[in-house]
Amino acid sequence: MKNIIFGSLALSLSVAAWADTTPQSKGNDGSPYVIYGGDQINNSDGFASLSIHIADTDAIDRDGCTTTDLNSGAGGDYIYLCADGNNNPSSPKVTQLKIFQSDSSAEDTDIVTACGGTGWIALVEDLNQGSGGDWIYLCYKTGSSNKITSIRTSNHSGKNTAMNHCKLNGHKVVKNTSSEAADLNSGAGGDYIFVCTK
Repeated sequence: MKNIIFGSLALSLSVAAWADTTPQSKGNDGSPYVIYGGDQINNSDGFASLSIHIADTDAIDRDGCTTTDLNSGAGGDYIYLCADGNNNPSSPKVTQLKIFQSDSSAEDTDIVTACGGTGWIALVEDLNQGSGGDWIYLCYKTGSSNKITSIRTSNHSGKNTAMNHCKLNGHKVVKNTSSEAADLNSGAGGDYIFVCTK
């Protein structure tokens, strides 16, 4: 168990192991979040938005967040991918993810342009924050069809192992703006880290 403090709220959290397939949580709006093995978020209704949570502690287990540190093995801040559910079937849902890699910091408008322009939403947090390496940003798009219902993250010292674990159960690896499988630790050393969706 870990005691984590968010603002003035202290929580006692347990860390889900990869082998654990017990549902861990639901979204704040009651939508059916299920985290399996600490690295996958499922929501049959889709996700309204994505966000990045940056922490000073390892292996947190927050509602709607994967527990894979996106800086794993590279030092720097602990970074987690989170998704917000929404039970309203008529509201837009996340339909695509893309990674933008740069050798310098970028403004949100530059990230959006690199990801494809109109309709893309940029998360301005560098996924390599505090660890050096490339500047890596996540973009996503929302729409009314082809919603993403599962987001999976995986890390391992071996590239193929990390990628194959990420692609389990029909997930597809999120690509960068050059249409290559995006390693979220690119240039920073540490584990290979991939995000996959279906």
